[in-house]
Amino acid sequence: MSGEIQPVVVIGCRMLEPLLAPLQDPARPAVFLDFGLHERPTEMTPALQERLDALSEPTMVVIGYGLCGNGVVGLSAGQHTLVLPKVHDCVAMVMGSHEAYVDDFRSNPGTYYLTRGWLDIGEDPFHEYERIVERRGSEFAERVINSLYGNYRRLCLLAFSAEEMEELRPRAAPIVEFCRARWGISYDEMIGDPSFIESLMRPEKQDGSMFLRIPPGGEVTQEMFLE
Repeated sequence: MSGEIQPVVVIGCRMLEPLLAPLQDPARPAVFLDFGLHERPTEMTPALQERLDALSEPTMVVIGYGLCGNGVVGLSAGQHTLVLPKVHDCVAMVMGSHEAYVDDFRSNPGTYYLTRGWLDIGEDPFHEYERIVERRGSEFAERVINSLYGNYRRLCLLAFSAEEMEELRPRAAPIVEFCRARWGISYDEMIGDPSFIESLMRPEKQDGSMFLRIPPGGEVTQEMFLE
């Protein structure tokens, strides 16, 4: 391990916590932010910046977000070095690359992806419907849920191994049945590739085609993800 560069701090989306946390040195801090920031991307950069600015010592920081609706654009490294995955969506990290995500989405447009992280936080059509029913009633919930998810044609459960798929499948089942009953949605399963997540936590293994490294004083721009 001599001479190996290791990230000191992880700041990421709570959806990725089950993937990133086991790879993080428990003696080093990790912060996972509320998933709801995906729905409010204008609040994402300020939330990340607040955590970065709170770090008193210059360090390497792994940012567990992709472009995510431009939610990381404008993030300033300050005195730190930032490492970001060069992807547009967190799902690409589970699949193993941005290219893998694009290939699957082109072959199957209208896909809603489920991961362990999504299941853990309960952000999916079924659980969202239940929450809306509780607050506003079933008639209102039907209108909202149809407007948000009615155009999806495929639900795909992502896991990193056959064992994990066996574990997640029962948890996904009520979501699948809910979507199938309302929209005739099809169901698929995919074993992802953990190498991308592992590389995110091992900067010495990274290359510029898959990861961004922002030096001290630098700032994240949209163009960095489009190159």
